[in-house]
Amino acid sequence: MFLAKPWIMAAGAAALTSLLPALELPLGPTTMVVLPITYAFVLSLLLNIAFRRSVGHGEGDRMGQRFSATLPFAMLPFIVLLGAVVGHNWRAVLAAGPALILQEIGHFGGTVLLSFPIAVWLLRLGRETVGATFSIARESSVAIIAERYGLRSPEGTGVLAIYIIGTLAGTLIFSVIASLAAGLGFFDHRALAVSCGIGSASMTAACAGALGVADPANSEQILALAGASNLLSTIGGFYVALFVTLPLVDWLYRKFGSAQLVIQEGEAIPQTSGCPPVVATKLDWLAMSLASILIPAVAAKDILLALLVATVILALSWVSVLINRLLHAKLPAIAWASVLGLAFGANPATGSLVTTATGAFDALSLVMVPLTIAGFALGGQEARAARQVGWKLAIVSLAVFLGTFGGAALIAQATLGLH
Repeated sequence: MFLAKPWIMAAGAAALTSLLPALELPLGPTTMVVLPITYAFVLSLLLNIAFRRSVGHGEGDRMGQRFSATLPFAMLPFIVLLGAVVGHNWRAVLAAGPALILQEIGHFGGTVLLSFPIAVWLLRLGRETVGATFSIARESSVAIIAERYGLRSPEGTGVLAIYIIGTLAGTLIFSVIASLAAGLGFFDHRALAVSCGIGSASMTAACAGALGVADPANSEQILALAGASNLLSTIGGFYVALFVTLPLVDWLYRKFGSAQLVIQEGEAIPQTSGCPPVVATKLDWLAMSLASILIPAVAAKDILLALLVATVILALSWVSVLINRLLHAKLPAIAWASVLGLAFGANPATGSLVTTATGAFDALSLVMVPLTIAGFALGGQEARAARQVGWKLAIVSLAVFLGTFGGAALIAQATLGLH
């Protein structure tokens, strides 16, 4: 059954927060930036709680499952735009080639070097350390741990803890880290931009958006480099995590780890809600598509142009899904969305439209809808899991995020030959 009320609430939250400015908070020599996409997620989460209380948790969980089903597609318009910006700025991307390639080493190396010692020697965690510190723990990392150890294992608890914290607060954390790093004045904007590409579209958007606020003159180049880096991390990061960092962290733990467990056996983070699966209806998909077109136009300089550009981007997103289904998911839709965006941006006949698109509306407005959907998708299962994460794994998650960004930034800075 289609529920119009939560979709109206979600669209309203996205529209309202898109009109608000970024919040810039001076912190000593630097500035912390909180982006409107963070407001969108927090407001939708609060509205989700209110809606669940009014209809009951059973209906609320079914609503959450329908929203969750549309979430992967809702991110595709931003992926298409990222690809188009990368294609349109291919010369700048090629010029930063070594930094783009080597930053992947920084992502994983920084994660392990910073978070593993904190988890093992400072917090004395058990085998949760392996799942928590081998990557930034997005969906592909969860799949690796699920296949290798099972999600109800200590390793599964570790990776899910980082995944949950990243889902709940990743956009805020990365926007803060990026804005603070930009304010230091040490890093070149290109080094920070490639550090934003961590394999998560929403976190990459928050990171690049914060850098764009700090350095408006280079905002398009920042978005292009972040998009290229994110594409490399999405494609190559899975294999680096599977064949390099997971075996490395497992070996390090067997050599240096403790036998202590932060969550005892039988208390692992729950994986199922106990509800039968619910699929999104055609009206859910229609509501999501309309929101993806309308929300970018809310704060646009030219509303009609923004509507036209958003419609083209949405059409390319649906084409990527169609290709994915015709080829029986040999590559994920996100990969096809990136390829279509790249081709669109690099083509001389259509590449000029990329500048038109980025001038018509804020690129981050394409992330408003998926983040409000994420706020409504979270339910009781996620709340229970968050309570079970524990403060130790929360600290480890911060080390993971900081190590991921900082390691890539340092290597990119050195590779670019700056300072």
